[in-house]
Formats: sequence, structure tokens, C-alpha cells
Amino acid sequence: MHDTDGYEDISSFLGRLSADAPAPGNALDTTRAVRRARRRLVHNGIVSAIGAAMVVLGVGAALRAADRSALPIPAHSVRPSTTSTAPASSFYLPAVVGLDGSVQRTVTGFPHDARALSMSPDGRRIAFTIAIDGRQRIGTIGTDGTGLRFVAAVPWPSSASPGVWSAPSWSPDGTHIAIAAAGQILVMDADGAHLHPVTSGAGVDQWPTWSPDGSTIAYSHSAGDVGESGFGSTEEIWAVPVSGGAPSRLTHNNGPADDMPSFSPDGSRIAYTRDGEIWLMDRDGRNQHSLVIRRGGAPGNFTPRWSPDGSSIAFQTVFPGMRTANFQPLATIRVADVSTGRITLLPGRVAADEDAPSWLPSGRALLVNRYPPSAEVRVPG
Repeated sequence: MHDTDGYEDISSFLGRLSADAPAPGNALDTTRAVRRARRRLVHNGIVSAIGAAMVVLGVGAALRAADRSALPIPAHSVRPSTTSTAPASSFYLPAVVGLDGSVQRTVTGFPHDARALSMSPDGRRIAFTIAIDGRQRIGTIGTDGTGLRFVAAVPWPSSASPGVWSAPSWSPDGTHIAIAAAGQILVMDADGAHLHPVTSGAGVDQWPTWSPDGSTIAYSHSAGDVGESGFGSTEEIWAVPVSGGAPSRLTHNNGPADDMPSFSPDGSRIAYTRDGEIWLMDRDGRNQHSLVIRRGGAPGNFTPRWSPDGSSIAFQTVFPGMRTANFQPLATIRVADVSTGRITLLPGRVAADEDAPSWLPSGRALLVNRYPPSAEVRVPG
């Protein structure tokens, strides 16, 4: 059973929201609606509530690009804490789900509305993001539901701090976490120490993913402001050395956004999203081809995640006609066999798009931040 203490009048709340539901559209429009809604909620529900008093503290850093060399990084590590003003239970339903769709166990202990769950490589900890005190906070918790800590605070996406709410990414050895904030990719120790940028300059960087050897982070980069949609017409996949250095561009699509990259376990390939499809390419950007195609007005697919043995890719598919209480489209989790393209659907739905699936080390199950059916809202039309 999930706890709805934070939604005392949920039926009336959902009824009110349904009147403003966006009409279903193509995959690009749907995903844009996700990000527009997120920005709107942040602005109306959080920023206006905290007012100017909650100014995000900056950490000064020397950046590689001249146009940001004088700007502080508007993010900081926080003292690890097990306390928060958030309710002690989650509105979502985090669970370990087998590839046959069976729920093997629920994962408890998350604070209310924790999302963007990401399993550590050893399967012992989960990183997540949550809104507390008007900022996006990065937390970690043991897979047994104990040891909740908030380790860092970064800005919410806004016109002053661009980007989207993308999931934290663990380094292969579990000692570091990469996150996206203020249009940059930031890296910190797993306990929140030594938070620093690894990208800089104009544009928006998001969706970091580590190479298996820990030397490189691939990410999506838009040369211009992504605006409310979260997409930019110049969005491509780039890679940067973790130790510092010039980034390199891997895709040159110059069309629909290339986004949400994910390194294969052997480091030879990268999966990513292009125009609602799942694509693959070599690590250097060569041999680009689609794995999961989208025909006509079919729902879009996004957030690919490789299985530990590299044989499968889990991803999300927009579930048409339904959305969450926060205006986000709902998505289903699917698993594609890389060699055959065969796709398996896992029961249950998640809130797009930060609630991507996360593989357990065994490769036989996924951590899925499912959404309660009782809170789904049907889109009119």
C-alpha cells in the first residue's frame, strides 16, 4: 500500500487538474509537455512559495570557457543529513521488478516525491532527486531502505538556471555521482564532497552517463537555450574527460534532438534517444543506427539503459491518454533485446521522463519508480 498522506484531498486535486490536461500529440510534443509542466510546477509551486529569500548559494570555480569564467557554480554540497521537512513516505511506488513483470519487492524509506532513482553499480545504494526548501537536492539511500542522506543541493531548472531534471549517474566504481544543473554537468564524491563542474560555456548540458572505465562522461548538449521544452534544435551527444579537457562532439544530426545517452557495459557503444526512437552508435560516434523505431504517430521512446551484460536495453515509452497529477505523461517500461530487437513490456507505469528504469547488478531485474494507478488522470479527447 502506498501512503497518500501528502495528498489529503487527492480526488478533488486530480479532478481539478484534469480540466487543464494537454491533448495527446506526437512523441516530441509529449516529451516537451513533460518538461514544460515541470518548469511550470517549479515556478508556480516552489519559486513563488519561497520567494527571494531562498537564493541558491554558489561555489566559485574556474571554468574552462571565457563566457562563464567569472560566474560561480550555483550549487553546493550539503552536510549529509537524515532529516528533512519532507514526509517520510513516498507517493511513488519504488519496486524491484523482474523481467517477467513480477514485483520481487518494494523499496521503502524514500522521502515524499523522490524521483529519478539510480541504482549504484554494486546494488547497495540508490541516488535520487527531490525538491526540498525550493532546491533540487540529491539524496542517497540503501536498497534496504536505511541510511537516507541528502548530500548536495543544486538549482531548479529555470531561465536563470537552464536544463532539465535528469537522473543522477553513478561512476562505475560507485565513488562519484554526476548530475546536471545550471546548464552544466557537475561531479561530486558519493558523499557530496568536492562538487565541481566538468563542462562549461554557453548552452545546456544534461543527462550525464559514465564510460565503464570511469574516464569519460557522455551527455547531451544544446548550443542554445533549451527553453521550457527541455529540447534545443542544436542538441547533440558530446563527451568530456572526467579529469578535464576539451569536450568532443559525437553526433552531427542537426535535426531532431539527440538526447539521454547511455554507455554500454563494455564501453564500445552508446545508446541514445533521437526523435522518439532508441538509437545506437559506436563510442566515437560512428555507425549510428536505430534499434527501436517509431512508426507514424506511435508513442515516443526515451531514457535507454543497458543491462549489465550488454544484451538488453530497458527504456520508457510514452503511454498515450494518461498522465500524472503533476501534468506529466505516464510511460511504460520496455526491454529490447539488442541482437534481435525483440521488445518485452513490463507491467506498471512510471512518470516520464526522469523515472527511468535502473538495472540491478544481476541483470535479472529493474528498479522501477512506479506510479500508483489510483492517481492516474485520463487525458480528454
